[in-house]
Amino acid sequence: MIPHPYTHPSQVLKELLALDDDKLEKALESKRQLAHKMGKLGTLVKFFAWGFPVHAKELWQALGRDDAVEALTRCNILTKCNQEQQLYASAVQFFPVEATSVVVATDWHTVSSREYGVEKPINAVDDHMLTLVHNTPVAEGKRVLDLSSGSGVWGLTALDLGAKEAVILAPTDRATRFAYFNAGLNRVGNRVKVVERSLAEGPKLRKSSFYLVLADHDKKRDAKETDIHTILKAAKPLISENGAMLLGFRGRGCENFKEVYNRDFCGNTWTGDFTGNIVCKSADKAHRSQEGIVYGWRIPIENRAKNKFKCGHFKTAHLRSFDIPYGAPACRFSRTGMQCRVLNLR
Repeated sequence: MIPHPYTHPSQVLKELLALDDDKLEKALESKRQLAHKMGKLGTLVKFFAWGFPVHAKELWQALGRDDAVEALTRCNILTKCNQEQQLYASAVQFFPVEATSVVVATDWHTVSSREYGVEKPINAVDDHMLTLVHNTPVAEGKRVLDLSSGSGVWGLTALDLGAKEAVILAPTDRATRFAYFNAGLNRVGNRVKVVERSLAEGPKLRKSSFYLVLADHDKKRDAKETDIHTILKAAKPLISENGAMLLGFRGRGCENFKEVYNRDFCGNTWTGDFTGNIVCKSADKAHRSQEGIVYGWRIPIENRAKNKFKCGHFKTAHLRSFDIPYGAPACRFSRTGMQCRVLNLR
């Protein structure tokens, strides 16, 4: 059952908090009615996906098992917000990833870094991150590296599609806890390795190589230390000879991406250079794109003088949308030979 008008779960709380009192009450009532139609599932949606407080009796009936309540309490996920009315709220958001069996826990979209001191909150799975999941090639039987999701969502979905092992880079203690929790939640703990290390220290994993290296940068969300230059530097030495990197970005120009980051595409004799495709999301040619996906892979180092010190020679393509009812169109620009999923997203 899909709400109309549709609001992505990561944006529900943010949009509700922006409403005045009259509109807020109407919006809350509309959400409550929708949840009621879904029965016990609606209670869980209200609680874990939308962030609504729920009465203890209703929540217990929806969870159905005392051990489930005990486990959520032990993990500090259930938070009592009112002693008298027995209302509970969820400390984290649970997000079922579309077209997979994966469920990930993250911080709420409205959480600020001040609530956890110096620790950065774990990014909620928004529509941009979901687009990257849909447009990631299949890595069946291969190893993948999740460089920057925080929650491990890209590594976990790759495992769901047949990857042999996922390594998740966790830059903080909080990210480490979430990554381990999500691996256990999805019962793939034996196929996940969590490495607590900053993005800048990613190249220290160079003794390992990966069929897919997955990363993202959102200008509004990510700190300077996780900028695109750092991501490209970290990813280049970690990609296997027949592998590729997927880098999503939002909030910076797409059409000039290959010029701005040309030096980051240049490698050395050991790593080789980077080449590939840059796919820009744009409604029409009159509006410059601020969102895109880079598919990059290694090639032998090029002749610098001959190529006027330009590396990679990335090609740029434009798509109106990265998600259409049947499939993920950007994925076809990944490395030749890589397989894309056939999705029915209607």
